[in-house]
Amino acid sequence: MKHVYYKEHKFSCKTKEEKININLRAVKYVTKVYSGSPAEAFGLQPGDFLGTVNGVAAIDVDLSSIYDAKTNNHYFVHRASESRSFYIEGCHLPLGIEAENTTKNIVKSFEEGEFDDSELYQLWERKDWKSLLKASVHASNQENWFSRIFAKLLKLEVPGIAILTHGIALYELGEKSKGLELIENYRDEHIDGWTTNWHALTFYYLGLAERENGNMEEAHKLLYTSEYYCRCDVLHAMLLTFGIEESDKEPWTGEFFPIDFHLDNFEGTKEYQLSKIIDGLEPNKLLYLCVMPSYRGNGPYNDRVATYEKLIDNFSDLTSPLYVISDKKEASETMPGWYIENEKKLLAEGKPLIQLYDEDRQVADVLDQSTSPNIYILNKQGKIIDSGLGFYYQNIWTLLEKEIGSVLTIEESSE
Repeated sequence: MKHVYYKEHKFSCKTKEEKININLRAVKYVTKVYSGSPAEAFGLQPGDFLGTVNGVAAIDVDLSSIYDAKTNNHYFVHRASESRSFYIEGCHLPLGIEAENTTKNIVKSFEEGEFDDSELYQLWERKDWKSLLKASVHASNQENWFSRIFAKLLKLEVPGIAILTHGIALYELGEKSKGLELIENYRDEHIDGWTTNWHALTFYYLGLAERENGNMEEAHKLLYTSEYYCRCDVLHAMLLTFGIEESDKEPWTGEFFPIDFHLDNFEGTKEYQLSKIIDGLEPNKLLYLCVMPSYRGNGPYNDRVATYEKLIDNFSDLTSPLYVISDKKEASETMPGWYIENEKKLLAEGKPLIQLYDEDRQVADVLDQSTSPNIYILNKQGKIIDSGLGFYYQNIWTLLEKEIGSVLTIEESSE
């Protein structure tokens, strides 16, 4: 048996030798294993099946939620290529994996009326256009005339993102005119209600259409706009086919933070200067800055604050206060309350979140930032070691390994 420790917290891994039947309808499969993580130490690989978590079928488990528990978690993993299985028992710290539903599971969940836009994005990344079409049709209540009339009578809103993904699927399957009509409808009626990864896909397909019509100048403008909104690996590869050199990293990663700001807190009672914050940073701690131009809060911000809470609870020896920089002190009247509910929770509990008022948007302008929020993770020297919207609890191991080396202790025993 192998053991992995972070401070007093332990993970253990034990191989299960007997043959076990796996219900493929109930699993998730591992898509990514982060370097420096317990999962990497145990040899997990992309393509492994996550069967159960704490005895519950993996398909029914939100992996991000189990890290709030203070008890041990039990993972059952099956490797089909080697016909073997193993158990991992660990604490509430992240195992260091990303796991997604299988394509069949995703389509089935949409058939059963469950809507998750992140799973539509996963189908797009897999380029499974037929499955994307099926899921989008179910999500948009366009499966048959009865469902369309039923939705209209009850004034049910068709999920805007399903209109976009329906259009993308049709476009990729050769029905370009019909697909483009839906994509344009999404751009005109729904785009403001969704996050920037969907903005990127919208402009990408609009750019493709202009390119096919011979409008090369407009096409490249739209394709570059797509790159501006999202830097995912799949879109990067697709843009490269048109000679558009999308950056393979966030533009500021590896650079020193470009402005030594002087900003007051929201209450106006204290000024904060970046260089002084960095000077006071302990050697092995990372500094988290969240820059929010034009927004007081949104869904991604609420998620990132929840992630930060896990970090400060479980890696307090390596994590500094979160500094939130915004040109808005108050939430707009139209903003849903849950956009900042996690922020309110942290502040009520006295956890270290500091709000800084950037009235003239000087920080965002220097960063040339178009999305909100963006997280910038700095080291003791003020260098940005990671940046962007992709701020996830699972990848903390990789960030720590990159900056201060492995924080894990690995032991073998004969148990």
